[in-house]
Amino acid sequence: MAGSISITEGTSAAFGFFGRTWRRAFVVLGLTGLLAAPTVVAILFRDLAMIVPLYTAHLIAIVMAQGALLRINQIETDTLAPEPGWGGLQWGALESRLLGVFALRVALFGLLGALVLVVMGALYIGAASAVAGPGHSVAEVARMRGAVDPAVSAIVSLAALAGLVGLTWVAIRLYLAPAATAALGRVQLLSTWPLTRGHAWPMLGSVVLVMAPLILSALAIRAGRVLLSIRFDQHRTDAAVLGLVIGLVHAFLVLPVSVGLMCYLYDRLRPDELGAR
Repeated sequence: MAGSISITEGTSAAFGFFGRTWRRAFVVLGLTGLLAAPTVVAILFRDLAMIVPLYTAHLIAIVMAQGALLRINQIETDTLAPEPGWGGLQWGALESRLLGVFALRVALFGLLGALVLVVMGALYIGAASAVAGPGHSVAEVARMRGAVDPAVSAIVSLAALAGLVGLTWVAIRLYLAPAATAALGRVQLLSTWPLTRGHAWPMLGSVVLVMAPLILSALAIRAGRVLLSIRFDQHRTDAAVLGLVIGLVHAFLVLPVSVGLMCYLYDRLRPDELGAR
């Protein structure tokens, strides 16, 4: 029924989608996972000459993988939909639109993030000025941080937490943008906002569940690093292994289940006249 979602049903649908689709996009998912290794190495070793080209290549692979998975979903619901390229390798109008969605998201969250930082800075200066007393300039208040930290740190920390919660909420409200873009054949972002009204926190619960494999992998890597005293920023081989493990888990598991959840949610929340089941 349109407008009704279930965390357990959504999680089940997401992992079911993974089981049905990953083989059909094996090549592009493998490419996505493999590209993570040199990208992580370049980032950890601050190889500025390689970070941009490697990150760009990795991003393009992720967009291609997402496009392939969305195309497979379209085939499952519309037998006349075209097949994705061999192993998911394809760049067409859908992938260009998905890249546009990514760019719009980056711009939006960059703006919102900057706004959060401005608010945090204003709160800090205001609270610090109140503690320091009258007669101090903004520059003097900023230099007095050590003296006023006990009084203002809680305020700034709460502001940062509120900003993080707000950004997470906005991200969840716009979570369906790629699925809507694929279904409607045009770039969608803010237009998906009304679809998720009243569903943000159940959706967040579903997203956390489907992200569990990546979270568990990160925790296992952290535990292994501590137990084995590994410094990933000192040995390129270790950094490459780190990137490869995270990249493969993200590509072969997290990406498919995320797209599967996205398609389930969009199918349930889009208006009835668009064919919600």
